[in-house]
Amino acid sequence: MRDAQKRFRVALSFAGEKRDYVARVASILATQFGEVAILYDKYHESEFARRDLGIYLPDLYHDESDLIVVVVCPDYDEKEWTGLEWTAIHALLKNRKDDVIMLCRFARAQLKGLYDTAGFVELDDKTPEQTADLILERLALNEGKPKDHYTARSGDGGPAPTPAPDKPESGARDFLTDYPESQPKWVGRKTETNKLRRAWRDRRRRMLTIVGFGGEGKTALARRFTESLRRAAVRARRPPSSRVPMAVCPPV
Repeated sequence: MRDAQKRFRVALSFAGEKRDYVARVASILATQFGEVAILYDKYHESEFARRDLGIYLPDLYHDESDLIVVVVCPDYDEKEWTGLEWTAIHALLKNRKDDVIMLCRFARAQLKGLYDTAGFVELDDKTPEQTADLILERLALNEGKPKDHYTARSGDGGPAPTPAPDKPESGARDFLTDYPESQPKWVGRKTETNKLRRAWRDRRRRMLTIVGFGGEGKTALARRFTESLRRAAVRARRPPSSRVPMAVCPPV
């Protein structure tokens, strides 16, 4: 079961040579849990601008992460920062907390402190999307849930049917950029947001429809979710994909 006190759902340890790949994995995970719950340096730049980062950061891996994903490559052992992270991670292994460590690698690289019998996810033939799915499966298994808890598609294996849309509302705006900037304070909606994230992970879906009575916050929910996807794309230093919604159609 998950320790509710831990700050991060997933922590990523990697060498800079694999940043582009890991950034895409982090973006997918952030769509599921939010950037705040992913330990990836670009999501916490202001927090990490500190004198004692060399002490502060390893503690986050050791004490504040539900699952630590170690992305090993031939350069991993040679880097100063991955060395600091690995010291904290190896301490968990020493204390037999093996379940919280997920080992992945490129080029069948070896890592000091591990025997050659250690199991790795081989990343050379996997896309970031496939790697993110494996991470989500491992997280679910660690929590005692079915491994497809975070990655499940619709029951018949295909896209879920699109619900009927709402009736028109007077003055409905077509584009998110046209919506009023003032938004009510964001409270709750965790269940709805998580459902949207799970549905959006189905790469076959081109559109999601949010239905509900007038005044229930459909527009605010759509805007928040859309902005989270765009921020994740910017953090990963890539343009938003064609699947990121650029508009919300008026109800009919």
